[in-house]
Amino acid sequence: MLASIALLIALIAYRVVVPSQDKLHARKVSAALLQCQQRIAGLAEYGDAETPPYTKNYGTKGEFYFAWQRGSFHFKNVYGAPEKMSASCIGDLETGEIKQLTINAKTIL
Repeated sequence: MLASIALLIALIAYRVVVPSQDKLHARKVSAALLQCQQRIAGLAEYGDAETPPYTKNYGTKGEFYFAWQRGSFHFKNVYGAPEKMSASCIGDLETGEIKQLTINAKTIL
């Protein structure tokens, strides 16, 4: 009885310490999304940029691909008025490197 309790505790501890492949993948996707959101918001020329909202990953296997349709976030224009924005961010999920970045259909990377 004591041995089975110890085994159960060891299995639970192992599951907590060693995350599953699904959890590791989800962490990489979350980190890539945050990186894309921050990079996009940092490109606003006139400040007061909205950070693009959460969007799902459309990438496959080792790629991330996030897309925001026009109007899902705004940047201030030269006159201080909000301007509707769109964006996409594609990269390598393993390295976290952004390979392609577009804002309002203009390629940045």
